[in-house]
This record gives sequence, C-alpha cells and structure tokens, in this order.
Amino acid sequence: MNSHEAEIKKMLELLQSCYTERDEMNIEELSDALFSQELPPIILGTGSSELCFGISKCNEIFLSDWKNWGDFSIDMSSLVMRQSGEISSLVVKGRLAQAFKDSDQRYASYMDLVSKMASSGKNSIEKAGDIIWALSHLLHSRDSGERHYDWDVTLSGIAHTVNGVPKIKIMQFSMPFNIAYPDVNLNTSEAYEAEFYAKGKEMITSAEDGREKLSALLNKTLAAMPEIRLAQDFDGIFIGFDGLDRNAFEFMRYLAGNNDAYALIKLSEVETIAFQIGQHFSFCGIGLYNREIYGEDEFSRILCNIENYKESGDIKNALFRLRRDLAYVLKETSGSSTSVAPIRIEGTGMLDDDGVIFDYLQISYPFDWILEQKTDFTS
Repeated sequence: MNSHEAEIKKMLELLQSCYTERDEMNIEELSDALFSQELPPIILGTGSSELCFGISKCNEIFLSDWKNWGDFSIDMSSLVMRQSGEISSLVVKGRLAQAFKDSDQRYASYMDLVSKMASSGKNSIEKAGDIIWALSHLLHSRDSGERHYDWDVTLSGIAHTVNGVPKIKIMQFSMPFNIAYPDVNLNTSEAYEAEFYAKGKEMITSAEDGREKLSALLNKTLAAMPEIRLAQDFDGIFIGFDGLDRNAFEFMRYLAGNNDAYALIKLSEVETIAFQIGQHFSFCGIGLYNREIYGEDEFSRILCNIENYKESGDIKNALFRLRRDLAYVLKETSGSSTSVAPIRIEGTGMLDDDGVIFDYLQISYPFDWILEQKTDFTS
C-alpha cells in the first residue's frame, strides 16, 4: 500500500468513526481530513435532490445523515483503489441499517400518500400502478412491532493530490439496484424539466471550476454509450446500476444489454463537470437513461425466472420481492412505452489523440424513497 492509499484508508476510517458517533462536534475534523479549500468538493447523496457543491454544503449532508439516517457501516475489506496520475479513485461497500415501527401515524401517512397518487393527473391505470407499487413496499410485512432491514450502499470517491496529499474532489453515496426499474422515473417532459435532471444541470453548468471544453467532450462521448473506450488493464473499475465491479470486457457486455436485467444502456442526455490534471481527468455528472418497455417481455422476464425466488433461503421475503417486482412492471407498463430515468455518472481517465479512455466509471440511480426491503443483495 503506497502513501496515497494509506491516506485514503485513514479518511474512510475517520468517516466511519464520525458516522458511528453522530457528534456534530466532529464535523470540522472530518472536513479538514477529507477536503481542501483549494479543491471545492462535490458530494452526490442517495437522494435525487442531494447534489452538494462546496465544503459547507458537503458538511451539511454529513450532519443530516448523522441526524436522520440509520446505522451506516463501511466494509473496509471491500475497498478498491486506482491511481491515474495525480487522481485516485476509490470504491467501498457499505450497509445502512434502518428500522420501521408500526404506528397509526405511519399508516395515516401511507393513506395520505396513496390519496395524492389517486388524485394525480395520470389516467386510472397509471394511478393504480403507482399505488400498487407503493403499497408493495409500504405494506411489506403484516408483522407488528419493529422491523429491521439492511440496505447495500456503495461509497465511491475521486481524490486529487493537493500538496502531496489526496483530498476528496467527488464523493458519492449510491444504492445498488438489481432490477430493471428505479424508484425515481420521469415519464413526461414536465417532470423531466422540473425534477432531478434540470436542477442538477443548472448546478453543474454554473460551477466555476469546471473545464468547459473537457466537459463538452465527455458529454458527447458518454451520450454515445455503449460506444466508449475503457482501459483494458486489470486495474480498471467499472460499476453498473447493480453495484457490481466488472472488468472492461464484462462492463462493455453489460452496457450492450447482454444481461437479464437491462436492455441496451444508452443515455439521451448527459451533463458533466470535469477536472483535469495534465492528461488525466476526473468528472461527475447526470443523465437520462431511456429504454423501451414491452409489457409481455417484462412480465415474462420475472415469471420465467420464478425458480430464483423459490430457491431463496427466506421464502416469505422472496414472496414479497416477487410481488414488488411484478408491481414495478405493472407500474411502468401502465404508462408510457418508454421508461425515462435520471442517473448519475462519475469516473476518471486519460486524454489521447482519439479522445478519452476511462479507467474508472460508475453509473447509478438516485433514490427518492427509502422503503422496506429496498435492496436484495443483503438478503
């Protein structure tokens, strides 16, 4: 382990300690260890509105997590790092433990939510799909009392060297998603303009320290996905929506749709903010992922793999997951024939005469709702 890797490991250990202690008095120590005034950081939280620019806003999201999140733990044994010139990338797995308690107030809030869905401007079939999807999560179990769940979290970061020491430029908290539909989707032009993408685009394009020419090149390159170039060595880090790390060959197959869960991954819109040191660069951004939906195919994908649910060690939870997955398809196919989802993207790479080569790339979904039994990997 070189000195940069040792420093990054120390950062993560301090971050874990601060998330465990939840003491706001620790924020200055954590901020000084992670960030530099010379390198304004960016944090992308799990929520679709959590785009934080600058040290002050990044500190705010830490404080909010310490106050409102469940117990967050980092699996240091899963840490993967790569250095590209003066830029380092890191990915580590974590878990978020959350508890749900039964109460009349909770169920009243659920009723308020479905009432709003029922009075939306969508047609009746779309509204029914939305409500069934929501209730498949909200009524995950009829057991009374308190229920505990774990969510998988991917913590990733990109560090630049400042005065010989790595400091975080970009950090992201994301949740892996191993079925075809995220919980944040945009099906109308009004929603597209009003929600995640428009807000993120405004923030990104107004950032003072972005490299406009490089960002434009990255926007064009990523919009051509899956026709992109990846470093072919064994140290590349390439992560899909499901949070799994693949080598370059496997990731290209993933982008091309050669898997069970997704069709071709192609972005209709991309906006990035990029940073360059010599021939090396880092970036983060947002985009829209469009895929055509064919109802018969979507339902068949689930029903033809029913054995995957039957083979689960916990049959009760497997039944709830089957209901949830069918509810997703019903929700999506009741509306538009195209699913439009906001995504996040981050990475590092090098410039050459032919354009860009990525040696770290991650695509992820934002989440709006943290609901019962949200992800499956921990089960």
